[in-house]
Amino acid sequence: MASCDVYCSPAPYETFGRTIIEAMASGIPIVTVDSGAVSAHIVSGINGYLVSPNDSLALSSTLKMVLSNENRSIIEHGLKDADNFSIKRRCEHLYHYYQQLLKQPSSQLYSEKSKQLKQKETVKFFT
Repeated sequence: MASCDVYCSPAPYETFGRTIIEAMASGIPIVTVDSGAVSAHIVSGINGYLVSPNDSLALSSTLKMVLSNENRSIIEHGLKDADNFSIKRRCEHLYHYYQQLLKQPSSQLYSEKSKQLKQKETVKFFT
């Protein structure tokens, strides 16, 4: 993938798959659709480029623009953002999340509402 000039994912119902992260980690500018989980992680013009779903004209003009520019800033941001999704970084986040949970008293982990819901579910299960 590292030999590519641009990574394009034009599927209108794109999930935030690993291929986007792999392209960013390889220093490849991203062009994808503004839908699904991709929209939550790609900021158009910052770490990639978003186009409206099913807009082939916008897709082609964005690809042409990406191929005619160096995209250094986009690539730098993409590399930094991709690092946040590495296995090592995800494990660190999960570890810190669990550490925060362990520091809280058990009374704070469950609200009164969730306790009531759990009791109702238990009653339904046994009746």
